[in-house]
Amino acid sequence: MNTVRKKSLLPEINKIVIAAGKYIRRESKHIRPNDGKDKAYHDPVSFVDHRAEELLVNGLSSLLPDAGFIAEEGTGERNPDGYNWVIDPLDGTLNFLHGIPVYSISVALAENAHLLSGVVYEINRNEIFYAEKGTGAYCNGKAIRHSNILRMENSLFATGFPFRDYSRIKQYLSLLQLMMNETKGIRRMGSAAVDLCYTAAGRFEGYFEYGLKPWDIAAGIVIAREAKCIVSDFQENENNWSGEDILAVNPYLYHEFVNFVQKHFKI
Repeated sequence: MNTVRKKSLLPEINKIVIAAGKYIRRESKHIRPNDGKDKAYHDPVSFVDHRAEELLVNGLSSLLPDAGFIAEEGTGERNPDGYNWVIDPLDGTLNFLHGIPVYSISVALAENAHLLSGVVYEINRNEIFYAEKGTGAYCNGKAIRHSNILRMENSLFATGFPFRDYSRIKQYLSLLQLMMNETKGIRRMGSAAVDLCYTAAGRFEGYFEYGLKPWDIAAGIVIAREAKCIVSDFQENENNWSGEDILAVNPYLYHEFVNFVQKHFKI
């Protein structure tokens, strides 16, 4: 894919993502209060996830027929050498099932291990965040950038609670307690993609979490980086988007925060 072709894909990706978002919004009206409460413990999956992923895969396949898919619900096959779409059709499924209106669609394009572009659509706010490597980050057509907060005591951070993987829960809670003391507050939105985009837009100064998957964070990483946030894993590796652990922080607070993380996780 040459640069011109890659750049021209973004408007089409946005259209495909928004169309899938409209489907999810329609279906949300049919979710009953108890629909999310009888799902398998800690593994809520709705039919909406699957159908939304099918819509995304069908649309994106028409843009890049040779690209593979790394998708939460397993639709499509991964391309071992070349381009892959990295898709979470409904990031925040538990929120969706419980009628909490914070959930999103996350789509990234990667070439081998390199993330090229990302789109995140926060459905109920009708906000579409998007970015391509080297071209800046945008929300609904307006450029976005990290916050200018310089002091930790004036900052607002986001996190996600450990989910399934409790191997580092003590370290996480220790860090969380410190951040409660050092910052203005901590928020838990329930969608990693939203957390990353809010950090990119300067609504949060930073975000941290562990125990995720690539599709949770790939698109948000591109957007946060293009908004000039620093994004890495807990070991300061900026090339890791496995989801094992992640932090994204404005450049003024990154080094102070990563020191907190490494102290509490004993890195």
